[in-house]
Amino acid sequence: VESELFGYEKGAFTGANQKGSIGLIRKADKGTLFLDEIGEMPLALQAKILRALQERVIEPVGDPRERKVDVRVIAATNKNLLDAVANKEFREDLYYRLNVFPIPLPALRERVEDIAPLARHFAHILGATAGKRISGFSPAALQAMAQYSWPGNIRELQNCVERATIVASGAQIEEQDLPAYLFAANPAGSSALISEGSVPADLEAALAEVEKAYILAALAQSKGVQAAAAQLIGISERSF
Repeated sequence: VESELFGYEKGAFTGANQKGSIGLIRKADKGTLFLDEIGEMPLALQAKILRALQERVIEPVGDPRERKVDVRVIAATNKNLLDAVANKEFREDLYYRLNVFPIPLPALRERVEDIAPLARHFAHILGATAGKRISGFSPAALQAMAQYSWPGNIRELQNCVERATIVASGAQIEEQDLPAYLFAANPAGSSALISEGSVPADLEAALAEVEKAYILAALAQSKGVQAAAAQLIGISERSF
């Protein structure tokens, strides 16, 4: 990883028999370097990255000469870096150097309105790859996806749509084309009524679940358009 980022000179290590490489940081000079999963970076390498950010200089592997660089760095992680700092797995000084302008990306379950357009996007691309022309999803399929929590976020959604695209027999992906695990977390269905004689332990929580299912169903039917979903329910967009 160090040689990929900082570059190396010929003969700097076993296998470095070519003319060397300037590395990704120098390739990104006067531009932007995106570092994905920054939380997985080894501690020793974190120190070199910190110096590059602080002093804007790097040293290629096997070459003591410093090279000046001017790079904007965007870093991403799915880890809680503050926890990693507390566990001595991530340098505190590097954390604060990177955390100049944080952009939190909500989990997919927190932005249900994005599920339908993302699913259609993946179906269009994956359908073409599989030699199928997928026109979209049935309302029941969209509702099922809207009610799932998506712990694997967008990658899980993409895998789900890929499977559905493969097994779909028609131009539209139906509810039965979706993987079974989407329904395992809520086998009775979120719109199921409370059976006669059963009393929920917490009435407010039970009503909140019904309300949530109602709102998600409206979002699915309106293809993620909040104004249209609010109109379906009969409330203002602000209330929705």
